[in-house]
Amino acid sequence: MAKTPRSSVDETARAVSAFFQEILAAGSGPPTSFNGEEREAISVRQFVHFLAHYRVLSTDFTHMHAVQIFLKSTDTDSDGLLFLAGFKSALTSVGMFLREALSTRRMSAAGPNVEEIMIGSTQKKSHDQLALEELTQDINSRRDFTVDQTAQSMLSPLYDVDVIRAAYSYADMLRGLY
Repeated sequence: MAKTPRSSVDETARAVSAFFQEILAAGSGPPTSFNGEEREAISVRQFVHFLAHYRVLSTDFTHMHAVQIFLKSTDTDSDGLLFLAGFKSALTSVGMFLREALSTRRMSAAGPNVEEIMIGSTQKKSHDQLALEELTQDINSRRDFTVDQTAQSMLSPLYDVDVIRAAYSYADMLRGLY
C-alpha cells in the first residue's frame, strides 16, 4: 500500500523530533531561556556530533559545511543555539546540499540525458521536503544505537567550532602535505 504524502510528512516530522530529543538526551544541560521562555536547544558541537555519529559527514559534506549550515539556521538572538524549528531547517539544508552533490555526480556520470534521472515523485513534493525525507530515511537506516550512548565522544575537539574553522583554513596546505 502506497503512503499518502501526508503520512510521509508526518513520519519525517516525527523523525526530526526524535533526532532532536535524542541529541538533548545526550546531555545538553538545562533548557535555554529565550525571550523569557524556557526552551530546549542544541549547540553547534551537538549538531556536528549528530551528523558525524550517523555518518552524514563525508568528502562532499564536511565539518565546515555542517558549521555553516548550523550558523545560517540559528535564531539571531539565541547565541548560536538551534531550537526544534531551526534544527528541522538545518537538516533540510543538509539534505538539499547532499541532493545537490549527488545530482552533480550523476550529471557528470550520466552525460547529456540527465532528465531521465529525475524521479516522478520529485515533481509532486517540494524539493525541500523530499530532501528532508531522504536525509531522515538515510539516518534512520544507520540507527543501530542512539547518540546518548556516545555522549562522551562529543567532547572531542573534532566537534569544536574553533578547531573546525582552523583546520579548514589550512585545508589546501594539509592536502598538499598528504
